Amino acid sequence: MGVHNSKIEDTIEELNILNKNLNDFVYRVSHDLRSPLNSIKALVSFIEQESTEKSTLEYLKMIKNSIYRLDESIKNNLKYSRNIFSELELCEISLEKSFKDAIDLFYSKIKIARINIQIDIDQQGVFFSDKLRLNSLLENLIDNAIKYQKKDEINKTIIIKGICDDQKFRFVITDNGIGISPVYHDKIFEMFFRLPGLVEGSGIGLYIVKQTVETLQGYIEVKSEEENGTSVIVELKNFKQ
Repeated sequence: MGVHNSKIEDTIEELNILNKNLNDFVYRVSHDLRSPLNSIKALVSFIEQESTEKSTLEYLKMIKNSIYRLDESIKNNLKYSRNIFSELELCEISLEKSFKDAIDLFYSKIKIARINIQIDIDQQGVFFSDKLRLNSLLENLIDNAIKYQKKDEINKTIIIKGICDDQKFRFVITDNGIGISPVYHDKIFEMFFRLPGLVEGSGIGLYIVKQTVETLQGYIEVKSEEENGTSVIVELKNFKQ
């Protein structure tokens, strides 16, 4: 019996090593792909500025959309790798600044879509967590709130409210976008799941969000109805103590 258990433990250890090696490979490949991809993006932007032909500009728009989707997939691979295998690196975090920094990443999208964003963060004392993971979490959630706005909505709005004490940080991100049918509330956090009819995204963003929240010892909940916006409620542990 002891020999049998030892073989099982050896097999598990070998599988863990193989899994880590595979993940390291995916991380390196994903990282290396970003450099030529950024070069292509720069070249497309240059051609856009130089060209006045309508057909050429249409083709460039399609190329940019494809580049964007590929870039998002690569970034999600990198985030997933970091989240699964890297240790927690705890530090003191300014929560309002973290939200504002995440929003600034999408400045162009927000301006073009004319989205009104309101932030109200009540940080009562210090908050400790993993900054990279928290940033990844906020970026994914804010990106979704922007991405799935109603195109014909005049008053596009995203409201962010949060309160932090010595034990936890609880925040809610609410938008008045397309919403999610309750039928899919349990499925949206599954890897590669995409809502029917939506072509954007790789289906891994919310999976990474859920994994990140669990790594940060918290929970996440979605309240939404189709065509009636979405509220994402997140609670994270304060690692202060």
